[in-house]
Amino acid sequence: MDAPITRRAVAAFLALGLSACSSGPGPGPRTTDPTTGPGPSPQAGPSATVTAPSDGGGDPSSATSGGGDPSPAPYPDASEIPIGVRFSDPETGDSFSVISVLRHAPSRLRARTIAEGGEVLYLQVEAVPGDRPVTAIYGAFWYVLVDGAEHRSDIGLEAEVSESGRTPFDAVAQDEADPGARWVPFQLPPPRPRRCRGAYVRPELSREVEGRTVLVPEFRHEFGIPAG
Repeated sequence: MDAPITRRAVAAFLALGLSACSSGPGPGPRTTDPTTGPGPSPQAGPSATVTAPSDGGGDPSSATSGGGDPSPAPYPDASEIPIGVRFSDPETGDSFSVISVLRHAPSRLRARTIAEGGEVLYLQVEAVPGDRPVTAIYGAFWYVLVDGAEHRSDIGLEAEVSESGRTPFDAVAQDEADPGARWVPFQLPPPRPRRCRGAYVRPELSREVEGRTVLVPEFRHEFGIPAG
C-alpha cells in the first residue's frame, strides 16, 4: 500500500517544480544611464524661465538713468513791481492805467500749475469809462502774452484775489465815474516766463448813431511786464 502513495507524492512534487520553473524570474530593477540621468517626467510642473544676461546693448532711449526730467525751479516769493503805463481807447474815450504787476502770486486753486513750473500773476489796472462808451469794460479784455501765445484773464481766480484783500476786476460799468484800481489774475502754463507782455483787447462792437448801426473797430494796446 506504500508504493502508490509514494508515486503520487513524487508526481505532485515534480508538478510544483515544473510550475515554478515555467513562471521565470520577476522583472529586475530599472537601470538609468549614468551619462544622461533620468529624463523629465511629462507630468512635471512648468519649467523656470531663463533670462540671458544683458550685454549692455539695446535701445539707449529705453534705459533709465535715474535722473529723469529735471524738476522745475522753486516757486519764487511773490513780488509787486511797478509798470506805470497809461493809454486810452480812441473810439470810446475809455482811459486805462496799468499800475503794477504781482509776479509769482500764491494760489491753492492753481497749485498744480505752479508745481509743474507755471505761474500765477495779477495785473493792477484802473479803467475809467469814456464819453462814447459802447460796452462795459470787462476783465476778460485783458491778456498776458508769452512766446506768441495769448492767455486770457483767469476769472476762476477772482475768489483768491478777494481773499488776498484785493478787488478783482470783473467789469466796470459805463456809468462808473471812479471805479478805482482793480486786479486781473492770470494763470501761465510752464515754463515760467521771465519777461512777458500784457494786452488790452476790446473786440469789434457796434453802436446806434442817428438810427444807423455803426461798427466800432477792435482796439488793442500792448505793454511790457517786467520780470519778477
